[in-house]
Amino acid sequence: MVEVVSVKQLLEAGAHFGHQTSRWHPRMKKYIFTKREGIHIIDLEQTVTMLSKACEKGCGNLVMGDACKLPFKRKSFDAVISVHVLHLISDCDRALSEIKRVGVGILASVIHSSSEFHVRDDYASALEHSGFALKTPGIGEWGLKEIAQPSIVIGIEPYDDVLPIGERLNLLEKRKHSFAKDPPDDVHFAAIEFLKDQYRYKMDEHAKNQIEIVFWNIENLPDSLPRQ
Repeated sequence: MVEVVSVKQLLEAGAHFGHQTSRWHPRMKKYIFTKREGIHIIDLEQTVTMLSKACEKGCGNLVMGDACKLPFKRKSFDAVISVHVLHLISDCDRALSEIKRVGVGILASVIHSSSEFHVRDDYASALEHSGFALKTPGIGEWGLKEIAQPSIVIGIEPYDDVLPIGERLNLLEKRKHSFAKDPPDDVHFAAIEFLKDQYRYKMDEHAKNQIEIVFWNIENLPDSLPRQ
């Protein structure tokens, strides 16, 4: 069996990070190596094995590259897929330019949202009230949807979040979300107290989450995105 990628390369790409331990599915147990700070760590030895098996079945053209400098020729693909990626890229304009360069048809993504509770937005507003602006490196696919009109949006039936809002706030208080890592302690905990007061009568309720499969015509994507 030919090894197409090494464990070291997967580690450098962050492929070992799984879901929060509070949100995992029991069927994933055999793929979990350990857990760290509330996050499951994926067994990358199995990942390497399965990637090699995929290549043996005819998927030998797997390529690892930089999202801002994709190693493909112009108009190489009928479709480009980007899921939970754009918000991690500081140079979103360059990444979007690369999508438009290598794609000729559609950009597809999966977007998650909450129809009832907006903890992240409320947390960001509370931080801004204290003079701290919450930022991410880039604009997410959900932000792109607000800027560029999708050609198709397919809504999946809403489902209840596995955790009540109170437990979500506890995870946020412990900085288990990446967006809560940077705020200073005093600003962070003041925002948490504000949210606890705001949601005090809803702590046992579960948010209704929504999943959308979104498609854009690549030709209609903007040339640049607003700065965060």
